[in-house]
Amino acid sequence: MLNPAFPSSLGIYEVVDILNIMDAVEQATDFEFLGGFKIDEYSPDNWAVTITVNSVEPVGSVTCYFSSGNAYDVNLNTYD
Repeated sequence: MLNPAFPSSLGIYEVVDILNIMDAVEQATDFEFLGGFKIDEYSPDNWAVTITVNSVEPVGSVTCYFSSGNAYDVNLNTYD
């Protein structure tokens, strides 16, 4: 069962996929080779991966600071 604080509009499986990818990449440029996700570097080493509904409508993002093969300060953000 989902935590009631988890926004129901976000696909839990998509969020888990994004977190697994963040854990697996060894350098930030590896994000560029991923298909199916909109990935943006909005400042040096700060990345955002957009979460969509049906691969169309953006409903949120997972953001992180990526350094030395690790994701730090990982946040789940929802769009209103």
